[in-house]
Order: sequence, then C-alpha cells, then structure tokens
Amino acid sequence: MKKIAVIGSGYSGLTCATLLAKQGYNVELFEKHSVLGGYGDGFEKKGFTFHTSVYRFPSTVYTILDQVLDLTYDNFLYYYMQYHINDRKILIDDDLLNVLIREFPHQRINVERFKEKMDDVLDILNEIDQSGGNILSISVERLKEYLTFTKQTIETVLIEFFGEDALFANVFYALFDLTADMSAITIPATLCVGKDTPENKMVFGGGKQVIADLETLFLKFEGTIHRRKEVGATRIDDGSLTELQFKNGEAYSNFDYVVWANDYNNFYRLNNEQYWDPKLRNDFIPSSSSFAIWLGLDQPFDSLGISQTYHSIYIGDRTFYSEVAQKKIPVETEFLMVSFLYSKDPKSTPENKSQLCLGFAMNFDFMKECQTRGIYKDVKKEIEALFIALLKEHFPIIDETKVICKASATPLTYERYTHNRKGSMYGFEKKQEFVISSQRHETTNTSIKNLFFCSQWTSIAGGTYGAVKEGIRAANHILSLDNKEIYQYQE
Repeated sequence: MKKIAVIGSGYSGLTCATLLAKQGYNVELFEKHSVLGGYGDGFEKKGFTFHTSVYRFPSTVYTILDQVLDLTYDNFLYYYMQYHINDRKILIDDDLLNVLIREFPHQRINVERFKEKMDDVLDILNEIDQSGGNILSISVERLKEYLTFTKQTIETVLIEFFGEDALFANVFYALFDLTADMSAITIPATLCVGKDTPENKMVFGGGKQVIADLETLFLKFEGTIHRRKEVGATRIDDGSLTELQFKNGEAYSNFDYVVWANDYNNFYRLNNEQYWDPKLRNDFIPSSSSFAIWLGLDQPFDSLGISQTYHSIYIGDRTFYSEVAQKKIPVETEFLMVSFLYSKDPKSTPENKSQLCLGFAMNFDFMKECQTRGIYKDVKKEIEALFIALLKEHFPIIDETKVICKASATPLTYERYTHNRKGSMYGFEKKQEFVISSQRHETTNTSIKNLFFCSQWTSIAGGTYGAVKEGIRAANHILSLDNKEIYQYQE
C-alpha cells in the first residue's frame, strides 16, 4: 500500500491521517512536539486541565466526524452564551437569527430577507464543494451571484440589509464571532455550523478529548506517530517531494504523498519560497493571535452565583495602556471571552473546584517588541493584572483569595507551540482579498505533484470546523487520485 507522510497533528492533520489510514494507506504522522493537538491541546496545573484554545466546538463537527469516522460521543457539557453589551445582557437561548429578531424586533423583515439570501449563497457553496471546488460547474447566473457576493465585506452586507445600525452590527459581530472587514462569504459558512437546539455543547474533556480519540483511531488503523520531529529541510526532485529532513538529523523518504497539515508558510520558507510567488503575501494577512489567562478557583461553580458558564463582554469602547511599555496595548477584538465551561467537566476540574479562561485577540508584533526590549515578562504580568481587574468588574466574586493557580499565554506562546506564523488563530484573515484571490492557496500545489496542504491556512472557514473540513478535503484528493471512493458527509 502507498506510503503517506502527514506533517502536523492538529485537527486537520489528525483527521486527514486517520481517514487515510482507515483506507489502508501506510500513514506516518510527524509532530514537532511531544504531544499532539496544536491549538486543540491543553496543559495540567495543580489538578486542573486548562484548554489552550478550543472553547467553542460547532455541533456540525461532531456530525461530520460521526459520519466519516464513526466517532460518537454521549457525554456533553451543555451551555448557553451570554453577551454583555453596554447595559444589555443577551442570552443566546435560541438560534442566532431568532436572537437578532428577539433583540431587534424592528429588523424582523430584514433578518428574514437576510436569511433567504444566505441560504441561497450556501446552496451555491455546496454545489461548488460537491464538484470538487470547480466554480465553473455551476450555472452562469449562479456564478455571477457567487462572484458578486464574494467581493463584499460583512460590513457592506449588513448595511445593505440592516442600514447604519451600529448596535445591531456589534451584536451581530459578537454572535457570529466575525469582524466587519471579513469577506461576506464567511457568513453562510458560519450559519452552516450553527445549531438547531437552544444549547451549545462541548464533549467532556473538550477539544483535547477529540484529539485523543482521533489519535486512538489512527493507531487502531495501524498509523505511525513520530513525536519531536520538526522538519528542517525538504528535498524535491522532478516535481515531487522525495525526502523530509528533520532538525534532529534524521531523514525519511520514499513517500508517495506528503500532506503538510500546519502553517504552509513554513514549507515555503524551508524552500526559499521558490514554489510560491512571495508577492502574494501582500494579499494574505495572518489573523490575530490570542492572550489567554486561566484561573483555577478553590470553589465550585454553583457557589459563585454566576448564572451562565460562557460570557462575551463588549470592550470596544475601552482602551488599555501599558505603563511598562509606555504605549497602548493593541487589543484586536471588541469582545472579551470569559468561559467557566470546564468547571462542569470532571475530566478538567477537580471536585468542588472551578476554573475560568479569559481570552482576547491580540497583536503579535507588540509582544515581540516587548521581548526585544527585554520587558516581555513585566508586560505580560501587567496585562494579566489589567484584565483580571476587568474581570472583577463583571464578576466581583472572583478575587485573589479564591485563586489556587494561574497561567497565561501570549501570542508568542501560541506561535511557539502551534508553529503558526505570529500565533495566528485562524490562519489567514478571512477577508475578501484572501477569499476571492485567484492565487489563494488551495489543497494542492501545481508545482509539486505529490504535496497537499490542509489547515486553516487553506480554509475560508475558521475554527475547528474549517480545520476538520480541510483534513477531509486533502484525504479525498488523494483518494480521488487513486480512484478510490471519497468520504461523503451531510452536515
């Protein structure tokens, strides 16, 4: 059976590797670190398991994994989302569009028109996806509609349907976890991963558990895992990638296919960008990274008097200043995430304890500058203190006497552990420059016939949804080349 190398063990890489191993391929998975998962990983401290990034897991992902890998779950953490916007608290106890209608009844007709339009665009996206990504497979009329829509931003679409309603727009961006300058094409993709039930759900053990289950399946299908293997160079002969050379001096060769399942910028840097026009970087901007703070609390969640386990707090009108760096802290989001979710998870939190994660998007270059100036650790502590103080404004019961342990991560931490350029959360920003570019990188590389890419860097949808779908897409490309039946799923 043919031999395949998969570089990277996040959701994309593990999904792709497991699907191919299931079909009998000889698959070898290479991971830079000692543990698998990338952004899906977690860490332990004083009996707590803190989850590094994945706090929202679309129900659609469970559906897809069940269909293609028979991966099913029975035990879930169910939760509602609560948004704090100025003096308003909006509880997400219904589907997102109905929430907009309830909170903004004067926009009901516009929301209904908007939904019809998004459903139509989603149908077009599904047609294109089913044809293997060939946009010329759809009718001329629908192609025109598709191209027109992809040239719009979310902001222009909202103005078209809802007018200049700033509060509505802010609530919309919060509910859908989108920004004004993103490509409009991300809206129907986001609606697609929405839910049909009032509650969100996360499997016990979180995204880290899903990574562990994919690893178990991969090994069951006789896949091989190589840990602490970071690619340092590649050899390419006659249009094929023939050898992977690792920084520890080892080399592996004779692969029929190679799947690069992490930041593909790393591949091009290793090869002096000779297989990719560097001018294309002007169109593609890495998405923001994160600053995250985790607190382990010496008190069960139910005794805190907090009604919901997941909160999004509007901070768009706040500015934060670093006295140490003597400049403004570049927070790149209008909403602060505060999640107590894993307090209810026996796999993550000790009995009679609770935990929270406070996170927000942040500029990588600011923290890199602080590192260069030798003030990184001091600024990190300063930011921790500033945002824990902000946390107490909304949840006064959280004080230092309840904190058993604390940990934090900056954009530099995320870059180091995920191998994503600038610690990017979603690969490239899903702006229209990226989405509509004819040079946007896809799963295949026309210059290297046996090389495939899968990660959020090739996806127009972010998060675990985009990562899992890209893993399936790469596996299906290889199966198609070998005239094998591809994986089908119905979201």
